[in-house]
Amino acid sequence: MSNFLMLSQTPAAMELREPSTNSGVQDEVGSPIEIEPCQSTSGNMPTPSRASQTRYLELAFGSDVTLGGNPGLHAYFRHMEDSFEPLLEASFAPVWDAFGLPRPRSTHECWPLLVAILEAIQRQTAEPQDVSIDGIIDVMLSARDSPVLSNRSFCQVAVFAVLCWSTMILTPGLQPQAQQPQLVCHLSRRFESDKLVQQTLDRCRRSIPATFRGFKAQAWGRDVMQVAQHDSGTSEDLHKSAFNYRSLQMFGKIRIQWVTSMAAHLEFDPASRHLSVFRFPTVCALRSMQDRSSQRTVLRSICEEFDPLPAEDIVHRYTTLEQEILLSYRLLFAQSPASRKRIGAELNKLRRDGQLVDDFLSTLCEHKCRTGMLWWSRMDDQLSQLPPELWPISCRDSEQHLQERDVYSAMEDFPRLGQRLLQVQKFNLRQQPSKLADLWRDRRNPLQWYTFWAVLIIGGMANVVGVLQLAVAIYQAVAGKG
Repeated sequence: MSNFLMLSQTPAAMELREPSTNSGVQDEVGSPIEIEPCQSTSGNMPTPSRASQTRYLELAFGSDVTLGGNPGLHAYFRHMEDSFEPLLEASFAPVWDAFGLPRPRSTHECWPLLVAILEAIQRQTAEPQDVSIDGIIDVMLSARDSPVLSNRSFCQVAVFAVLCWSTMILTPGLQPQAQQPQLVCHLSRRFESDKLVQQTLDRCRRSIPATFRGFKAQAWGRDVMQVAQHDSGTSEDLHKSAFNYRSLQMFGKIRIQWVTSMAAHLEFDPASRHLSVFRFPTVCALRSMQDRSSQRTVLRSICEEFDPLPAEDIVHRYTTLEQEILLSYRLLFAQSPASRKRIGAELNKLRRDGQLVDDFLSTLCEHKCRTGMLWWSRMDDQLSQLPPELWPISCRDSEQHLQERDVYSAMEDFPRLGQRLLQVQKFNLRQQPSKLADLWRDRRNPLQWYTFWAVLIIGGMANVVGVLQLAVAIYQAVAGKG
């Protein structure tokens, strides 16, 4: 697993970068940011932050995951360090003191906090459903014989933020200036009137899954009810001709909003015509390949608790949210030549602007699955080497490679995201072309397109023949009189 994403490596991903002491904050629409040091610039000895990053990868994803083997993680780490900015504020100073960690002078020095919290989780002997945020804090304090904290509010906020960053299910909001700190999460643009969702710190006494359960309904919204009440005996079709980046841009005037929360993936706001797309597919890939019986059960329990599918829906739960997200990149960007060209140009523009780009996006979005026709076809070299665990079982062939189709099932292939996909597809199909050139380019309904142009061409030819026949008849009549 450690080197499978080397396929997506680009030269820009591995260049040496100078450290910055004040990283910019990355917002949901992708503001320019500073760049962090990915490697040591003096000799071959790793920097302290690099050593902590390596340990973090081991705790969060597994011992066989390396930063050098997965260049897409550079963008993820840059986002993490941008998010660490509030931890440098004076209000979080008691957190570092309580946990026996040196106060950081830059965001690059905040990694030991994540490592310490994940190591405390690893030392927990209780079942995942019994581990709480307060319990993690108690373990960390007891490890260094620290006295009981009179005010642990910012410690609770810090632990909650680390859990969010490690799962990427939610985007936490750290508010260092708050008089009464709370557990805060940022929601996607659809909830413009209620951008922040807050829960009181009393939830920290509950189990971690129960703590995150309070954010589930707000994050998924009506999609939770629609998924839960969907009749499993019915299936609604998703057509690649109606749901691809070229079609969405040309007819729906839909724009991509890159987000940092998996729960916000494919959220669509019809008013602003923004479609949210998760920007770190490398995280989804590594999560898809994790052994579900591994020791990282606390982080896994958060993902399972946040699952909008009913617990009794065992069949559809066999497909993970991460697999659905990875497949949606293919459906949205990669199954149309024009869509591949458009997303490639957009990713290149983001790179030129210094914004976060996971290099694995290029592999997922810019490569055609197969070239050639029928038995002469061959699969793309990079896609063929990706592990089968990245794709839902329903979309694998007999050799366990990705098998793309013209039509997908919203319920079978996308049991969680299907309703969001259908919403976007229906919106796009309602948009009508306004010019003759748009009629020619409108392939959203192939049968209707071929029928329209067949009737137009054949009817036009018949009209031309009729006019010619009329002209000949008139000529013959005039000539006969002469």
